[in-house]
Amino acid sequence: KFKMASPSEEKVEELEWEWVCGTDFGNWLVAQKDKFEKALDENDLSIEDNPKNEPFKSKYEARKVFQELLDETRDLEEKQDEERMKIFVRGTMGILQSLLGNNYIDSEEVSEGEKRLKDAYEIMEDMARRPRYIVVVIKTLDSLAILWSGRNEHKRSLEYCQEAAELYNSYKTNEETKHIPPGNPTDVITAGASKDRWAELERAHTHTLFYAAQCHGHLGNQKKSAYYVHLTLKRQLEYKEYDPLDWAINCAGLSQYYLGLEDWHATAHCLSCASHIAAERPPNQEEEQEHHANIARCWIKYYLCLLDPAAGQEDNSKSGGTTVLFETLDLEDAHVPKSRPTSFSEAKTVFQQGQKCIKDSLKFFTMGDHVSDHIAVVQDHSQLYARLANFVDDPNDKCKLFKRRTDMLSAVEMDLNPQYFLALTRQLQYEIAETFQEMMNQKRKRFTDANPPDSHATAKINKLGNQSIKWFNKFIDTCRDHTTRKLPDTLEEALVRPYLRAKFSMGSIYRKLLTSNTKDYTANSLKSMEMFKDCVTYCEKNSGYKGFDEELSICREMVNMIPVQIKRTISEAR
Repeated sequence: KFKMASPSEEKVEELEWEWVCGTDFGNWLVAQKDKFEKALDENDLSIEDNPKNEPFKSKYEARKVFQELLDETRDLEEKQDEERMKIFVRGTMGILQSLLGNNYIDSEEVSEGEKRLKDAYEIMEDMARRPRYIVVVIKTLDSLAILWSGRNEHKRSLEYCQEAAELYNSYKTNEETKHIPPGNPTDVITAGASKDRWAELERAHTHTLFYAAQCHGHLGNQKKSAYYVHLTLKRQLEYKEYDPLDWAINCAGLSQYYLGLEDWHATAHCLSCASHIAAERPPNQEEEQEHHANIARCWIKYYLCLLDPAAGQEDNSKSGGTTVLFETLDLEDAHVPKSRPTSFSEAKTVFQQGQKCIKDSLKFFTMGDHVSDHIAVVQDHSQLYARLANFVDDPNDKCKLFKRRTDMLSAVEMDLNPQYFLALTRQLQYEIAETFQEMMNQKRKRFTDANPPDSHATAKINKLGNQSIKWFNKFIDTCRDHTTRKLPDTLEEALVRPYLRAKFSMGSIYRKLLTSNTKDYTANSLKSMEMFKDCVTYCEKNSGYKGFDEELSICREMVNMIPVQIKRTISEAR
């Protein structure tokens, strides 16, 4: 084990180099300094900095130098007699192998890169806790974690992250090392009197935590993933090392975890932090505009959940309403609602803030350039109106809100080509149909047998019902064979329940249409029976489908009951 001295930090960090610099190997290292530093610069160049037809030219040039230095270091290792000198030379080989491993991976030669990284770790494993090697070993483990994550081997990737984290914690808590500045991974040639040695170690550990967060997320460990994302973001703020938009997007993503827990305070806090940090980078370029728009979409989801009647009434946070995940940020978020509204006035405030986010998001997600995203935002806008309606008592006022929904949804549906956006077309058609059906139901609520609608109200109710039927039929038509225009005996699984529910809804609507004579009543009743019978027929032909059992029993009852009702009505009319 390398014996660490305990005097001052500045002295200790140079001890190992002091006895190396006077040796033949030390002199050789110094002689390679300029060549090595030039290779490091070439290795760091991006693809954009290289010729289009030679995207990895600089990587290959750097690789050549790293390999030459590695070969010469191997030769020099054999000439060493002193054990500690052999360890130092071998450690230098490990550092160079790690550089080569990442170089190969960056050049899309993953198999060779993996071999080099494993060789590097094998060389440095026994000396990993020494100041000179701690950072490069952690970075080597992180690189292996990334490599295996790219292969969807997230469990194995996580094992590398855990090993890197354990190494960091050991170094930071060990009495022999916790006061000694670690080496920089590229300090192969000189003593590396870099002033940011601790920062390099902390930066490497932050990356480890970030990769661990991704692994836990892929493995379904959402709680642990959120924990590591929080640690990562907090450390980035602490060390002031972050890209504002990347940090903001990750923080907005963290908010969605807390949103799933219905922890309103934590969700609002994360979103406020995301907006606060994102403001450091104004949306001037397209990528920046997209990030800002996506943060706005996370706010929209938050406001939708606050207005959701199915959401919990109480904040599920354990913080008693004082959740502060990033205490170093000075936020102005007093205006942000952090509990579910209990009145129309409070709901309207939430709705208006959500609408502002809709507007901000649609500035980037236009129908012309981002069809799917644009429609998703419009659908969220529709849901804002739907959930605001839960706080409205008057049926006419509810219908006004629902009318906004049908207008905005039908406008985008009309612009869609089903050939390219079939799933989106179906979603819109179905939601429009359901909205018209709800409008019809709301209009009917105003009347009773003792207070029947006049001719104008009757026409309005029937118009809404027929509009719903029209849109349900448009949805069903998309399920037909393109050539024969017939419905298949068996629909794809994702369409079965929506198809059956559409038929079921139309059966209900036909029965609710208002008529003034027996002829129209009979015609509507027969159409209603036909819809219910279609549901029964499909389920009998596809007896294995069990997702419609509750409604199916009602359909069978209606098929038997409607003819009796028709007969009775005709008899009473005579």
